This record gives sequence, C-alpha cells and structure tokens, in this order.
Amino acid sequence: MANLTVESTQMIELQTPKHIDNDIQQLEKLFELLKQAMLKNENIDKMEDYKRALYQTMDCILLLKLTRTALSNIVIKNIKRSQKDGC
Repeated sequence: MANLTVESTQMIELQTPKHIDNDIQQLEKLFELLKQAMLKNENIDKMEDYKRALYQTMDCILLLKLTRTALSNIVIKNIKRSQKDGC
C-alpha cells in the first residue's frame, strides 16, 4: 500500500474545491443568524419558518461536508493508484 506524502496531501488540498469550504462557512454563519433571529422572535407563525430554515441550512451544511469528504477520498484513491502504478 502506497503511503501519502506531503506532496500528495498538497495535491488533495489543491484538487478539493475551496468553494465548498467557503460555502460551508457561509451556511454556518447563516445558521447562527437564523438561530439568533428565532430566539428573539415571539411570533409562533414565524417560529415555524425559522425552524424550517434552520433544518434546511443544517441539511445543506451536512451535504456539503459529505461532498467534500467524498471528493477528498476520490483524490486519495487516485493518488494511491498512480503511486502504485509508478506514475
């Protein structure tokens, strides 16, 4: 089994889209803002809207994190395969 080198790790970072990390950060900020707005709001009707928005935001964050992990795993497999093949 081929070992991952520092160079390989840098390749993983380069090939994993940075915009995914940025999107996750933006969604986490949105989540916090929604949570704060929900805590300040006393209107029950709006509370349901805030809850729905919070759940949708959490789903998006989770999906992006899973996508980032999957992309990293694909890159790692490709690096190991190319090292094994001697490329």
